[in-house]
Parts: sequence; structure tokens; C-alpha cells
Amino acid sequence: MTDQSVINEYWLKESKDHTMRKKNKDIRERVINTAVKIFAKTGYFRTTMEDIAHAAHVAKGTLYLYFKDKESLYLATLEKHFDRAVTVLTEIETTERSAEEKMRCIAEQFINYMTGLKDAYPVFTFENLHTTGRIMKKMRPLVMPRIKQMTEIISRIVEEGIARGEFIDIEPRIAAFYFLSTIRTAFFGECFMSEIFSGSDAVMKMFFKGLKKKEVY
Repeated sequence: MTDQSVINEYWLKESKDHTMRKKNKDIRERVINTAVKIFAKTGYFRTTMEDIAHAAHVAKGTLYLYFKDKESLYLATLEKHFDRAVTVLTEIETTERSAEEKMRCIAEQFINYMTGLKDAYPVFTFENLHTTGRIMKKMRPLVMPRIKQMTEIISRIVEEGIARGEFIDIEPRIAAFYFLSTIRTAFFGECFMSEIFSGSDAVMKMFFKGLKKKEVY
């Protein structure tokens, strides 16, 4: 075999490997995107791997080549959610808005997005608590680094607001964590008390204005 033949064989193999890697990545992404929709529509516990395989147009056996069970697929969808959240925060942080406008935009987008997917999350059901606890334990190492990233981004927005005179002088990380908790409160309100919760306006008013009535002198 000549040197040129060796080179040609090498690049042919590289090309095939690249094509296969791309195909595998595409299938994995399609399965995750499909699972997000199925979990949101049917709920975690009522969804089966067969449901997802059928909707994703892949064989059930193929599905198990990428995810060993429903839990691991579910965790992959959560990872996708939080990666998306970090991306959205980063994009909003770089826009030409006031700090308050940025935070209101974040709240509106997050609440609308999470409300649309609320049925996908087993933590909001009362069935099979043991399974839910197991999932929550596995979620921690995936979720916590991303929550830290989110908190850091919001902290920078708060710092920007303080520097511009929009916000009071406060520890930015505390404000960021409180802000994320406020968004979660609005989400729970949409889930369980939808008759009084509608979007992010009410909770954002509470966050920025507080509960105590301002005294007029």
C-alpha cells in the first residue's frame, strides 16, 4: 500500500466517523426534544419509553443505545432546560436595557416557559414519591452548577442596577437568589392558584416595590 493510499484510507475513515458522530448527535437531540414534549403533555410517570420512541421515529432498541432508562432520559431533558436558561440569561444580560427591564424580561420568559412544561416535572405531583426522591437526588449534580451560573449572571445585572442608581445598595448575590426564588413562587402560583396568578407582573411588583406601604411626608 502506497503512502497516498494510506492517507486516502485515513481520511475516508475520518469522514465516515464524523458522519456517524453527527448522526448519533442528531438522533440524541431528536429524542431529547421529543421527550420534552411528551413529558410536558403526558407527565413523567404516565410516559413510557415506547411513547417516546414512537414519537421520535426510532426503534425502542435504538432509544436504549442512547439512554439506559426513562430516568436518564428525563435528566437529559432537565439538563437541556437549564442549559437553555443559562443561554437566555446571557443573551438578555447583553441587551441595551435597564437592569430592571432585564430582570422583568427574564421573569416573564422563565415563567411562561416553565408554566408550559409544568406537567413534565414529577416534583409537582403526589404520585410515586420514592421515585421522585431518587430523581431529585440525581438532579442535584446537574442542576446546581447551572443554578450557580444563573445566579452569577443575575448578580451582575443587579450590580449594574446598583451602579446606575436603579437599585438600593445590597449584596447582589442575595438579590439574585431572592429573584430566582420569586420566579419560582410565580411558577407555583400558576400551577396551584392560577385564578390569582397571571404572568409575572404581580410578583415582580412585589419584588421591586416590596409589601410595606411607603410613607408620604
